[in-house]
Amino acid sequence: MEGTVINARSHFMRQPDHSQEQSGFAAFGRRYWIELVLLICVPLYLYANLFVFPNVPFLIEGDQTFFWQYALRMLHGEQPYRDFLQFTPPGLDILYFFAFKLFGTYIWVMNAASLILGTALCWMCFYLAKQLMGRNLALLPALLFLVLVYGGTLEATHHWFSVLAALCSISMMMPARTVGRVISAGVLAGVASFFTQTTGCAAVIGLLLALLWSRSFDESRWKAVFFQQMVLLCAFGAIWFVLSIPFISSVGWKSFCYFQITFPFHHIDATRGLLFPGDRETLATGSLPQLAQRFFMYCLLLFACPLALVICLRRRLAGVLQDRDIRVAFLAIMGQLFFLEIFTRLNWIRLYAASMPAIVLFVWKLELVRRRRLRRCLMIVLYCSLACLAIAQIRLRRRQLHQVAELPAGRAFLSDKDYEEYPWIMQHTRPGDYFLQTSWPNVYPPLDLRSPVFVEGLWPDQTPASPFGPPAIEQVEQKQVKYILWSPLLDTPVNGANQQGYLRAFRAYLTSHYARVHVFSNRDEIWQRQ
Repeated sequence: MEGTVINARSHFMRQPDHSQEQSGFAAFGRRYWIELVLLICVPLYLYANLFVFPNVPFLIEGDQTFFWQYALRMLHGEQPYRDFLQFTPPGLDILYFFAFKLFGTYIWVMNAASLILGTALCWMCFYLAKQLMGRNLALLPALLFLVLVYGGTLEATHHWFSVLAALCSISMMMPARTVGRVISAGVLAGVASFFTQTTGCAAVIGLLLALLWSRSFDESRWKAVFFQQMVLLCAFGAIWFVLSIPFISSVGWKSFCYFQITFPFHHIDATRGLLFPGDRETLATGSLPQLAQRFFMYCLLLFACPLALVICLRRRLAGVLQDRDIRVAFLAIMGQLFFLEIFTRLNWIRLYAASMPAIVLFVWKLELVRRRRLRRCLMIVLYCSLACLAIAQIRLRRRQLHQVAELPAGRAFLSDKDYEEYPWIMQHTRPGDYFLQTSWPNVYPPLDLRSPVFVEGLWPDQTPASPFGPPAIEQVEQKQVKYILWSPLLDTPVNGANQQGYLRAFRAYLTSHYARVHVFSNRDEIWQRQ
């Protein structure tokens, strides 16, 4: 009888304690609810903007189209700088090249890259915010960035990848400035320069200045600071050289420097956006919410980082500098360098890409508001506005793209313009054919077509004429291109400027060697070789 009692008691003791297990899960949820929100809600929001359930993607057209085309050209054995024009580092070309190599040249692959990039950027924003404020408040800048900035464009261009690497570099030095962290920061700045050369330079300058600022905080000797700066520069230069050497050996130092330094300086309009985004027509035609959003972001980028640096400087002079202040200064220095990098050629894409430090510092300043009730009201207003804007973005995306088409790059939702043009082009071409789109390279990735010319496209410009435009006629003739998609925009002067000589010559070549066989409702023209 006694043994039976003991065995029963032993059996009872071996039973799992479900109440403790449930309380453990509840405690985990209460402690990490913000991380759970980011882990679930951010991908879901991006998915709703990029896909229709379960797996049909939207065809998102933007500047990332250029890099999809570059990756396709690399899949066909072509190399940047040698076989096609590229004036940014080839980091994003290589990234999309490997994505297409692994998963195929499908539209869902392109959209999945945008989703992963947006999620990574939000987590980086949350991590940076946690360095300056409490976890509960750190969620707000991450959501502000997601909805106000990235979710409105979804353009996975080189700007975002370089900014992500640059912010990773500054985050490495926020907790401490050990030699290992300084080396890691230099490596990440070198990675940033492999996506955007100017962002990489801005990142390494920001890191050097941050090391100087840290001396005033921990009273390091100048010799130790100088050693850290040299280690940083060596790590930056080494990783940049390792990543770039295959392309330097392919085209040579002279051509490599020409395409990354000389060509952008002489042939990319660098003064159109001086201190203000150059595409002012958007401000004239945009809706009131869009105008308010852009005005808010512009003011944020202009004032948030300088004001944060002033606050940190005043605290330093007052002798009340704290550990958090040095992290604020690090982020403000990097954000200010981002702005100085782009202020002579500002457009909305570059402005948004440089905005994350300013957004984090804006919320950090809200935390300084002493009136708790006012601060709480501001938070409620911001969260409600973000929720409404997120819903509006998803609804607008689904209204604009509602035609489904089977393309060589997979099934996708298209705009009305693309739905009219793509089927016609598919009926008259096969994947892998040469096809010239003169105004914008958006047909190449979805239809798996190849561009026959070295340049990205033919369009009038006010900058000095590119030396690579005139050979386009010879390249089209050499490859015996059957169809050319001509845009009426090429027949219209830009801001009163006449067409460049090579455009007039190409128009004459087009009319003498090709016949117009179709005109779309947007006035785009298909010309067939005679």
